[in-house]
Amino acid sequence: MNMNAAKNTQEMIEGTRKCYVYSGDKATPAKFYGVYQVAWVVGESPFIGGHSAGQVMDPVAVVEYEGQLHKASLDRVHFDDTEVAEHEAD
Repeated sequence: MNMNAAKNTQEMIEGTRKCYVYSGDKATPAKFYGVYQVAWVVGESPFIGGHSAGQVMDPVAVVEYEGQLHKASLDRVHFDDTEVAEHEAD
């Protein structure tokens, strides 16, 4: 691993935030890395008056738990800290 990649990886790890990913009643402790967009192409509707071809995008949270990175729906990720409240006070 070159020095720039090591530095970027360390900055990413330091920039994480503790969170919980909920699935039903189960809350899994995780590290939150950020919100990203997942996009995919959709074809034109075969029906008269249907939608044209294009791209659909959906925001997802990238979290780490059990040693792996996962995509999670934004409404499944919850925070216990007051980081947002501290930023809003500025």
